[in-house]
Amino acid sequence: MNEPSGIDNPGKGNPLDGFQEMALKRELQDAYAVPPLREEFTDALSHRLDKAYRESYPVNQVELAESSEILASTPKSSAPTPQQRKLRRQLYLATGLAASLLLAFITLATRDSYSWAAMLEAIREQQWVEANSEEPTSIGDGESRFWFSSRRRVAAQKSIRGTMFHDFVERSASNYSAERRVVTVNSLSRSADWDVQSQLLLAVLPGQQQASQTDSANTSRANNFQVISEDWKPVDNEGGKQQIALNVKLQQREPPHETLRLNFRCDPETHLPMSCEVVTRSKAESSDSRDLAEFRRPQRHQVNFSYPNSGPQTIYALGVPEDAQILAEDLSDQSKNAAGVSGKSEPRIARLDKPAPRKEQEDTLIVEQETTLARRPKASPIEPSALRFVVPKNPQFAFDTLALGEPLAEIEVTEQLDAALEQLWLDQGITPAEPTSDEEFLRRVYLDLTGRIPTIAEVREFEEWQKSGDNSGYREQLVESLLARRDHATHLAAVWRKLLLPDGVDLSRYGGPAELEGWLSDHFAQNLAYDELARKLLLAEGRIDDSGPLLFYAAHKLNPEELAAKTSRVFLGTRMECAQCHDHPFDEISQAQFWGFAALFAQISRPKGKIEMVSPVMQVKDSNRGEVTLPDTETVVPPYLPDGTLVVRKGKDAPSRREHLVAWLTDQQNPRFARATVNRLWAHLFGRGLVDPVDDLRADNPAVSEEVLRLLSEDFRRSGYDLRRLLRVIVASRAYQLSSRSPAVAANAAGDETVADDPARALTFAQMNLKSFTAEQLYDCIAIATGYESTANTQTQDGSLLRIGNTSRDQFLAQFSAPAGKTTDYQAGIPQALTLMHGGLTNQATAPETSGLLRSLSAPFFDDQQRIEALFLATLSRKPTPQEQETMTKLLEGVEATADRQRKLGDILWALLNSAEFTFNH
Repeated sequence: MNEPSGIDNPGKGNPLDGFQEMALKRELQDAYAVPPLREEFTDALSHRLDKAYRESYPVNQVELAESSEILASTPKSSAPTPQQRKLRRQLYLATGLAASLLLAFITLATRDSYSWAAMLEAIREQQWVEANSEEPTSIGDGESRFWFSSRRRVAAQKSIRGTMFHDFVERSASNYSAERRVVTVNSLSRSADWDVQSQLLLAVLPGQQQASQTDSANTSRANNFQVISEDWKPVDNEGGKQQIALNVKLQQREPPHETLRLNFRCDPETHLPMSCEVVTRSKAESSDSRDLAEFRRPQRHQVNFSYPNSGPQTIYALGVPEDAQILAEDLSDQSKNAAGVSGKSEPRIARLDKPAPRKEQEDTLIVEQETTLARRPKASPIEPSALRFVVPKNPQFAFDTLALGEPLAEIEVTEQLDAALEQLWLDQGITPAEPTSDEEFLRRVYLDLTGRIPTIAEVREFEEWQKSGDNSGYREQLVESLLARRDHATHLAAVWRKLLLPDGVDLSRYGGPAELEGWLSDHFAQNLAYDELARKLLLAEGRIDDSGPLLFYAAHKLNPEELAAKTSRVFLGTRMECAQCHDHPFDEISQAQFWGFAALFAQISRPKGKIEMVSPVMQVKDSNRGEVTLPDTETVVPPYLPDGTLVVRKGKDAPSRREHLVAWLTDQQNPRFARATVNRLWAHLFGRGLVDPVDDLRADNPAVSEEVLRLLSEDFRRSGYDLRRLLRVIVASRAYQLSSRSPAVAANAAGDETVADDPARALTFAQMNLKSFTAEQLYDCIAIATGYESTANTQTQDGSLLRIGNTSRDQFLAQFSAPAGKTTDYQAGIPQALTLMHGGLTNQATAPETSGLLRSLSAPFFDDQQRIEALFLATLSRKPTPQEQETMTKLLEGVEATADRQRKLGDILWALLNSAEFTFNH
């Protein structure tokens, strides 16, 4: 190792050698959990300690050894001599100095710091890293995009020079030449191993990712650099936001000793680089140069970073034509098989990471000539290629051959779910949060299953149960009772109505979305099997103003592409519309596959004019006419199921295209339908899905726990798609019944507990996520808490909330609606804050004259303590803490007049309604 410049290099026998190795490199790292220290830094620190030791205690090694022997040989009982006392004072002084320097080091090491090593560690944890640069023509050839993933151990690059894809797991390197239309596939060299630093340098070095270069040449150049200096400082960007300027200087270990300066701008919280200015220059190699340190003119270019959740899975995802010729060179047998390339030496046509080519009649689907002729203008000649349309099979939508059998007992499924998550936490070293309290569980399960908080009477009933001492099975009984309530059905109806209808659509001419919501709530109340619910929705026919599910078609204007996009998101958990204009950039979904799916909705009868289109008597029914074409072409796309199966309808009475789709979708052997539903319901209960986002189920977006997703999906299919059973299983799990609070890990001198805030707990469901109220929940909870619904006479006879046809509620929700064509992410933003502080609902609910709660508390048999307790039970579903009780009681001290007390109580109620504890489901 090169010694740091400007620091003395003591010889061997340094008495601090053992201290350096053990205390600085291992003990400090383990004890204080600081980021890994670079060896240059630890060496420099140890030399500084040694130098300070020598200046404070100027004795040579022999004297030090003799002094140690003298002190060691002195009996403890004998009085020390003056010489011994002097030696001890000197040793104590040196030890104290070393300890002071060590303490200073520890203090600095535990402060926020930014380094090359910390940045690499942050990059290593990302799903994907994407680097985009516009290189100067003197260095490169224009725009370049580079991707790499530490988790998948792949790297890809696309630029005007060429395209490459390297898989370090399969040990294969693929490079595409656009000029030759050839993909060259080689085995990765033995020297090419995965390293985050090398991949980052490959991403930023100009001219590095050339398809013409071998992987060994690329890796050799990247590995040849070493860090020689680094520093950082806080700076502000153009928008005034603080960033970290991390400047790193690297140099090649071997000639030509090229130097590289990387000026990163990093996020201060994540340590991730946002951009990087790359400055390169090489030493003059001429022996005639007067100064060998003379450099050529520096060359600069800019690289910008982003961190997407997905990236290219094959070289074809980078725009390489699938019919490109493949030239396989010196591939190992394993790499040949993985790449789908023949072991023969001659080139052949194949596709990497996809099924091996089959005979043409197996994967080429012929469209009848008469169909194509009917869609083309008579004057247009018919090309032979127009009679053939190829859509390959898509394995991600394939059926499985699992013999499902009878469902297990619910308790067995829950136990297996708990075991799978506990193993996940153990593997990742995660300590789960404490179990939630009974009060928190009561409020949480009411909000998740009925969309509202419990009433004071329901909280009191819970208190009575606690006092009875019979704690067995209460949570299970509570869940069962909530699932049977009308509030549960109307709550799920609101959730699914939001999924099915686009934001901002105006359905007022058809009676509004309430018709669809009422239809959904009726079926949820019956606990209709979910596959049957999907079947009734997707096969609905009749006049739009007569049937709730037909609003699904009206909201999407009967457009096949819109219906296909929404259906794939809701029932398959897939964003197929990303392939509407071009092949999906990352997923294995082509433009042809999307439009083949859209063709399944193309033969729904459509009005002939704009007047009919907006008419409430418009009908939805299947016909025998209607096709779709690829955008900007006249190419007719026949109907295909998502797995690549051609739908052929023979005869007038044959099943319609929609019937083919629904039969495939709800088939018990179709795992995708169940997985998408389980993941969506899990996200409803936990705030995020096992796969997140919930409508992005892809191979390169794996589930947090594949075992849990598989277990629940199979049980959902075995149970006949029973939504209530699925809810009972998940709610009974240990994960759902964990607290949203981080576990306490220590207590300071004042007795206050500190917590270990680990984001990984919430991501792995070892701690409950906080969920902000939806607009519907906000209205319902304010109404329940303040008695506003009772006052407004908008509750049903069975005590459930009147959610459908409630004018006051509809007006409130309209404040949070997005304009047509736009979307809004309702997450406790400005509309909610203003509505809670100054909205009409809040004013009426907290005014003594109109608040049902405050009017009931004006009774003379209540004392102030009971009134305050009632306010907390009504809003937060718990009693106030002693400190809260004392604070609120002081506000009412000295207030004699009833009207004044009511106003004070209204202020307390207003404060509770605006608290974070009220507006979050925790």
